[in-house]
Amino acid sequence: MNSEINFNIIRRKVRHIRISVNKDKEVKVIIPIKYPVSELDKILEKKKNWIRKKIEHFDNLKNNYFSLKENEILYLNEKYIFELKPEMKNTVRINNEEKKIYSDFNLLNKKIQTAWLKFEAKKIIDERIKIINKDRKYKYGKIFIRDQKTKWGNCSGKKNISFNWRLIKAPLEVIDYLIIHEFTHLEEMNHSKMFWSKVSLAYPDYKEPNKWLKKNGVGLFY
Repeated sequence: MNSEINFNIIRRKVRHIRISVNKDKEVKVIIPIKYPVSELDKILEKKKNWIRKKIEHFDNLKNNYFSLKENEILYLNEKYIFELKPEMKNTVRINNEEKKIYSDFNLLNKKIQTAWLKFEAKKIIDERIKIINKDRKYKYGKIFIRDQKTKWGNCSGKKNISFNWRLIKAPLEVIDYLIIHEFTHLEEMNHSKMFWSKVSLAYPDYKEPNKWLKKNGVGLFY
């Protein structure tokens, strides 16, 4: 295997070996507690093509689709050019036609940009919820925007719903799909056939944004 690949071997109470690859090219290998490490080379050799393809996929995401120039910001799946305007007072203006963002805040500063994107995520998600739930069919508690590391959304037992702020970088239809997804969990707290049937009724074209998220979602973390 490639010596540049970082293998993270973890022992857990599992019956079978599980292998996953993340965007940092780390290969996580979860093995049963008593499984001999000496046997891993055979398993990894069999999976080497799959591992390489996964790593190449993440490299392509970073270097192509989600690659940004120094003055660009990814917003709703579009690359916007940022221009600093000192004369603007505590405001941000988005020009959708020219794909430009203006502000006296330096949105190229990562901390400032993240804070602004979180603010935008809350605003856009609240707007989409009002449209999607205009008939008030879905009864939920509170809406939260969180810095989730592995989830795009979550519905708690108290019917509070949280969304990953990075969704503001995704296409609008992906945001709509995630809202429908979590709203459906208000009735079905699982991913059964009934769950997906209800998602389909509410959003007939849900498979396309779901497919986009599975393929490109990790790129939103760059």
